Amino acid sequence: MSGCTKLGLGTVQWGMAYGIANSTGLPSGSEIGNMLRVAKQHGVMLLDTACTYGEAEARLGSQGATAQGFQIVTKVTPIKSSVIRDEDVGLVRLTFLESLRLLQCKQVYGLLVHHADDLLQAGGDRLWAALQDLKIQGHVGKVGVSVYNPAQLERVLESYDIDLVQLPFNLYDQRFAQTGLLKQLKRKGVEVHARSAYLQGLLLLPAENLPEHFHRIRNLQAQLHRNIREQGLMPREACLRFCLDHPHIDQVVVGVETLQQLVEIIDASKPGVGNLSWAESSAITDQQIINPSMWP
Repeated sequence: MSGCTKLGLGTVQWGMAYGIANSTGLPSGSEIGNMLRVAKQHGVMLLDTACTYGEAEARLGSQGATAQGFQIVTKVTPIKSSVIRDEDVGLVRLTFLESLRLLQCKQVYGLLVHHADDLLQAGGDRLWAALQDLKIQGHVGKVGVSVYNPAQLERVLESYDIDLVQLPFNLYDQRFAQTGLLKQLKRKGVEVHARSAYLQGLLLLPAENLPEHFHRIRNLQAQLHRNIREQGLMPREACLRFCLDHPHIDQVVVGVETLQQLVEIIDASKPGVGNLSWAESSAITDQQIINPSMWP
């Protein structure tokens, strides 16, 4: 695949204020329409959303995203209970049917369990059976899960035959490749969507601009940016192309707030000069750095 056809757009910023770097607020309906138009022109046809992303699903529906041919991946409402009961599963089903109404479509490309641990609790098989029923009924093309770490994915794979997985992957966080899980997923025919290519913008910051929590990686960040510059690349290009070029990743989902950002991302995704043969050496395992939920 070429770069842009492996690129997907995250839509959380289209439905709610999200991200510490978001200074523009919610895009207008016309801005979203323009982003979809430009995305389609460049072969970017995957949209990632969720029922918990504020007005995102409704705004995609009002733009006729599926009628334009976009493939939509959404997520079920989290249950977050130690026991998954029949009434919990019923709520998940009702919420998903509401998602279809908001999206103004009869089927989505993919449906993910947003809180992966819901599948791993007692009664998780009830939730999985309900998702399979939605697939059989033609409401869903692929059923899968969004995960946060390799151990979580390993447990899911032990019990469920998923079609699709979304996981974090970037220059610092290469755990799913290092553990061999990406290869395992490819052997199983599981479609892999990577998120967090920029690690919420951390990878783009000059070393001297890192917040105090990240001071211990200042030297590492400086070296990373030197490696990038030596290849004639910009940080945004290197981060994105590292993910796009990985043979076991099918889609790279990047959040966008404005049309200008989208244009920059599309431009950064195009193959160009420089190589990333050094990139694997930039991986780290420090959870305080690679796991945004542990940031202050």
